[in-house]
Amino acid sequence: MARPLVDIAAPWLLVAVMAAACTSSSGGSPTGTGGGGAGGGGAGGGGGSATCASAASFTAAAPDCNTVTNGATAVPFTAATGTPPAPMGGTIADGVYYATRAAGYGSATPAGRKLTIAILDGATRMLWAGDVLDASGTTTSLSFRADATAVVSGTQIAMTTTCSSASTSPLPAALDYTATSSGLVLSLTMNGATSVTTYARQGCP
Repeated sequence: MARPLVDIAAPWLLVAVMAAACTSSSGGSPTGTGGGGAGGGGAGGGGGSATCASAASFTAAAPDCNTVTNGATAVPFTAATGTPPAPMGGTIADGVYYATRAAGYGSATPAGRKLTIAILDGATRMLWAGDVLDASGTTTSLSFRADATAVVSGTQIAMTTTCSSASTSPLPAALDYTATSSGLVLSLTMNGATSVTTYARQGCP
């Protein structure tokens, strides 16, 4: 696949995030239980009403793009077998998400992750901060920050990059997804290979 992604795709880089308060009782703690989007439910539903601070609170001029803190732990690549999980869509809750698993099917490029995404404004803005790693999850092959607008339709998130620390955005034009109240699974299929990154929601930034 073209570059590792961060589910960012780019590989996506594929495959950035922050410091502000949430409107819930969790305040500014990135591990709080701040509320997520509430609308749109069901497969294919988009983000609901935003209950975290606006993305505008965390954006910055290029090349920084955003002030999101990458609090994720490095995870190695897992070579998966069988058929990739089918994307189920769902309601995407606003909040901070840490990558917890990086898997690949077929000839997916072996790449670990140390990646954080801040999803805000009713799941219409995505701020990325982190690293694409080697397969063992110990060496950084790419560090980047990127901001994008997001449009959810069915089981896919279409993204338009508005700022990137790299001369060419590592974000793909679209990602397949499955959302739950506690996490998000993003996947990208290219040339018969599928990269799947699992994220755990940590509350509001």
